Amino acid sequence: MLYFASFFGLCLISLAMISRKCFSKYKGKELFSAAAGVLTEKLRKTVLFENLKQEIRRSETMNERKAEEETAKLISGVIGKGLKLVFVLDIMVIFLGLLGNDSGDPERIKRPKAGDDPVKISLVLKNGSSESDYELELLPREYSSDEFREMADKAYTYLDGTIKGNNKDLENIMYDLKLPKTDESGTLMIEWRSDDTLLIAGDGTVYSREISSAKEVKLTAVIKDGKHDTERTWKLRVVPYKVSGWVEKAEEELRSLEEESRNDKELILPDSIDGVTVKKDSDEGISTVCKVFIFGIILIIVYMILLVNKVKKRADARQEEMLHDYSYFVSSIVLKMSSGLSIRETMISICEDMKKRGGTGGLYEELLYVVNGLRNGRDERTVYSEMARGSGTGEYRRLMSLIVRNLERGNSNLLELLQKEEKDAFNERKLRARKKGEEAAEKLLIPMFILLITVIGIVMFPAIKNF
Repeated sequence: MLYFASFFGLCLISLAMISRKCFSKYKGKELFSAAAGVLTEKLRKTVLFENLKQEIRRSETMNERKAEEETAKLISGVIGKGLKLVFVLDIMVIFLGLLGNDSGDPERIKRPKAGDDPVKISLVLKNGSSESDYELELLPREYSSDEFREMADKAYTYLDGTIKGNNKDLENIMYDLKLPKTDESGTLMIEWRSDDTLLIAGDGTVYSREISSAKEVKLTAVIKDGKHDTERTWKLRVVPYKVSGWVEKAEEELRSLEEESRNDKELILPDSIDGVTVKKDSDEGISTVCKVFIFGIILIIVYMILLVNKVKKRADARQEEMLHDYSYFVSSIVLKMSSGLSIRETMISICEDMKKRGGTGGLYEELLYVVNGLRNGRDERTVYSEMARGSGTGEYRRLMSLIVRNLERGNSNLLELLQKEEKDAFNERKLRARKKGEEAAEKLLIPMFILLITVIGIVMFPAIKNF
């Protein structure tokens, strides 16, 4: 992972430098501004760019050219921030990788807390060109004196991992056993009995050199606390003694270190054992750094999506506001055209009326854009079509379509169609008001449900307590 992160960071820097040199028109203060500009240009003909442009056009009154510029600016900014965050994440991953691979100090492995399950640590043992994998079982930290008195019934569990001494397990006893006289707290006394003292003595001495084949021996521990006593028997298998190779010697030493450090919170691995290099398996470090990198990439993607989503929220809020004013807008058009004004004069009059009342909101901004276009000599059909696209709602598109068709073909019953649209708009406004009321009622169900649970808890608590 360290090599991948280094290569990835080098690619990012190369991308930034090449973009700044070959595409200087996108050069900005940020390191990745040029690269972001180039990537934005590649996205101009995509559906993503067009959809985002439409959202920006809905969120603010502007023409197509301005909308395209704002869309490019937004995408470039989001990509630039994303590349910068990815670069920072890559530096962090490289730092974590170097920190995890520091072999100057002995490696410290945090031991599981008392009562937790043991963990297995993958180690790599090296002796010159020879190499061996070893899995060291790291048992949890033993209890202190006070804790151990409360957990006296677990003393046999402690002995299960202690009596084997430097042996691999109880099925392959070759070396002397470790038979403590007391438990770790020193409050419980332990007596040992062997059914074959010629193979295993009461002090734990193993006479594996005296046999030529494996033999079974029963070892019994009697634990006393002064008032009570209990015993437990282990079936051990004593095997003939043999000289261990370098792998076995290293494994025995590691097991011995693990046993001696059970009162410590960490196990400190030695750099070498009799010329055998001990190193923690690098797979664990890779997986941890990998998780950090993947999680960081996911967070960056989510952050970029949230930046883009702000535009959609702003557009939705503006669209909702314009829908709220739609009934008033249609009614005003019908009223003024009924008095003999043309469509052009009607739009100007409505805009001036709204300006006198404060002139705020999405509808006023769109009308002001339309009126300015009309006064500057722009074609009416073009201006009304832009208003239809900018509103982003079916109601405004339908209304502007009626007006544009009337300008193109002439329509004697335009006023009748507008009067029908006025009634439909009023009905739709009532439906939206009813829907908002239902949504508000649904939201009130949440605190009512919480209150119901609280009341049930208050009523049931005395009954449960006295049960």
